[in-house]
Amino acid sequence: MNFLGGCCHLANLVRRISLGDCAVTRLVAHNRCWTADYLARYGLPHPEHCPLCDQATESIDHLLVLCVFAREFWFRLFSQIGLQAFSPQHTETSFHNWWERVSNVASEMLRKGINSLIILGEWTLWTHRNKCVFDGAAPSVAGALAVAEDERRSWSLAGLEVYPSWLPSLRVVSALLLLGRV
Repeated sequence: MNFLGGCCHLANLVRRISLGDCAVTRLVAHNRCWTADYLARYGLPHPEHCPLCDQATESIDHLLVLCVFAREFWFRLFSQIGLQAFSPQHTETSFHNWWERVSNVASEMLRKGINSLIILGEWTLWTHRNKCVFDGAAPSVAGALAVAEDERRSWSLAGLEVYPSWLPSLRVVSALLLLGRV
């Protein structure tokens, strides 16, 4: 049995990723993050709206792919390496489905880095949300991106590359995207 306790598609995906055992990833896989919808299920106090966009009821899928804040974050995060085409599209409704789609369309050469980047983004969005909820911080895409970059550097110091040195140049990636090979 894997560390996700047998969740089929997501478990297989997480087994293939480079960072492995990430607590937030496990919570997301089991829908155990303490978002408003989860708290409401148990009759606990919860915010009426998403703390990042103040537009919709918060759920883990909303927080990670449906929220306008999250979409902007993912677009800008992936844009840093020229892969903005991998950011969630307006038709995405599930974090798991989006991640699986991105992982399946990425070439073998890019898959490990893409999956690491998604875990980094997931972690960053969750911690930014918690700063807004518990510390009263204002939502800031630029602030979240700065935290993601600091975290990426920490991961690199620990020997984990989120933007691998072997990642092709942006011109090559753009050309491959146009040809449908990435």
